[in-house]
Amino acid sequence: MRQFPKALAFMTGLMLVGSPSAAQIGPRIIDSLQIDRRIRVETVQGTRVDGRVLMADSGWLRLRVIERASVHSAVFATRQISLDSLVRVWVHDGTGARTGALIGGLAVGVTFSSLALALCGDPDGGGCDPAQVVGAVAVLSGIGAALGGFLGATVVRWRPL
Repeated sequence: MRQFPKALAFMTGLMLVGSPSAAQIGPRIIDSLQIDRRIRVETVQGTRVDGRVLMADSGWLRLRVIERASVHSAVFATRQISLDSLVRVWVHDGTGARTGALIGGLAVGVTFSSLALALCGDPDGGGCDPAQVVGAVAVLSGIGAALGGFLGATVVRWRPL
């Protein structure tokens, strides 16, 4: 990994390999990791590894990772990574399902509510039954929320450790 000036490293979020923060990352990880916690690490060589914590001791981090031999086959493997070689560590912080459901429900709800107001407010439209309009908007908003939640669940959030 390249050595960057401290100002550039601060602005870009990069850690310097020889900095004290990179040397102190090991003890901080051991104190905050739990077994079976999903994490992502970046090593000095620039490789990123995603996996679940099997063990963290004074010098090593052991992860259960998925190794893909091809598109159609994958196996679980164990990777052992030296804590001295870690540059950055992130922990899994959930998905965007809740946000996606909120956005999907509101987008569909507001769109169909506006459409219903435009159609039912027209004097030549013959009027609409308010109960049917509210029911239709509620059902369509629920479908929008379900679709948004499904799509939002594919977005994984990572929190730096």
